Amino acid sequence: MTSMATAAIADRLVHGLRSRTIDVSRSTGLSLPTIAHTLFLGCGIPASVSLGTDAAGSFSGAFEQPLENIKRVGVLGAGTMGVGIAQAVAHAGISVAVYGRREGPRLAAVGEALRTAAGGRTAGIYVGSDLQVVSRSDVIIEAIAEDPAAKVEVLEDVWRMNPGPPPVFATTTSSLSITELQRRLGDRLVLVGAHFFNPASTNPLVELIQGNAPREALDRVAGLCRRLGKSPTVVPDTPGFVVNRVLIPYLNDFFGEISRGVDIRALDQHMRKLYRLPLGPSRLADLIGLDVVLAIQESLAERESDLSLRPAPLLKALVKNGILGRKSGHALASAPIGLN
Repeated sequence: MTSMATAAIADRLVHGLRSRTIDVSRSTGLSLPTIAHTLFLGCGIPASVSLGTDAAGSFSGAFEQPLENIKRVGVLGAGTMGVGIAQAVAHAGISVAVYGRREGPRLAAVGEALRTAAGGRTAGIYVGSDLQVVSRSDVIIEAIAEDPAAKVEVLEDVWRMNPGPPPVFATTTSSLSITELQRRLGDRLVLVGAHFFNPASTNPLVELIQGNAPREALDRVAGLCRRLGKSPTVVPDTPGFVVNRVLIPYLNDFFGEISRGVDIRALDQHMRKLYRLPLGPSRLADLIGLDVVLAIQESLAERESDLSLRPAPLLKALVKNGILGRKSGHALASAPIGLN
């Protein structure tokens, strides 16, 4: 493929990203500078790409609440996201309790990672399968799979075990409706959306979704995020929130383009050089995980009933064949693209 053809594909991808930035602004009422700032924090996309200009202007939505005096944080889930959040908590010097379903080498490795993040400190760190221990926390962050029924079940289980004042609960979902999850939970507990981004230990953005929670619950989670060195930003409870509503369809477009034959490395290099992106689309998809990209894209298509949001056939084929990016040891640039 010629360099001119590669440049044309890059231009189409960026044009789609800019169009979706405008669409999200219109549908949510958020200003374009706010969306541009959120995209930059979450995945490093500069305003020159999302807005077509370096002048992003002023933005709103970031929290400047006082830092919360939170002594203990519980994390439900010992996967990539849960561990990353727990590492940020441990690094901030806050006691952390992580729940994983099964004891064994995996949880032992998580405990070691947390002790490293805490600078060798062992006190105030728990990793295990006892929900009772996790329930005794000031804030409990759920970080399990994107399954509404499973999320509701584990949140209710830990809520029933809490012996003292009810904690504030947060869910890290990247695509589910916070309002709908709260509806399933009823009035039994207060739930805030806190969408961390991978790697959660270092990525600065947390999208906060209030849903039906009282403002004081949102402020408490925001205060925790600021203690972790994050930039919590309030976004509406819409499909994909802000970053994923722009980013995931951009990646889906990318899979549609490469199915027609593209030098993936050349495209990544071109987009990084011309548009100053920190990662080209293939490496970004590798980092997120193709299965995660597909799941969010399917959720967007279902919740918005928009045929243009249907997942690219190549993306579905790659996930079906276990090619998920970094997590499965498959760099997309060297994957067999002719799958069907």
